[in-house]
Amino acid sequence: DRLICNAGVYQPSLEHAKWSKDNHEQTMQINFLSHFLMTSILLDGMLDSPDARVTMVGSVTGNDNTVGGGGVYPIADLHELEGFKAGFKNPIAMADGYGFVGAK
Repeated sequence: DRLICNAGVYQPSLEHAKWSKDNHEQTMQINFLSHFLMTSILLDGMLDSPDARVTMVGSVTGNDNTVGGGGVYPIADLHELEGFKAGFKNPIAMADGYGFVGAK
């Protein structure tokens, strides 16, 4: 009846994208797609619980409402999601469609 998604990586010094077995950029695979997949697989079973919960754990680095938060540059900006529109598989490493930046 409970699912807590807490996987996450941050590799700002990476110069080139690393790719998952599914040909997605590794950070997006771990930080977003894996959570979505796990939730999708388990959700039907959780619906039988009277008080089911799914919790996504986030990082202070992206929250400019906290002390020290939001101060990680460059600020991740999805722009018009051009990377998703282009298929978001190798060689498209970033959701915004621009070149790979490990800190984003």
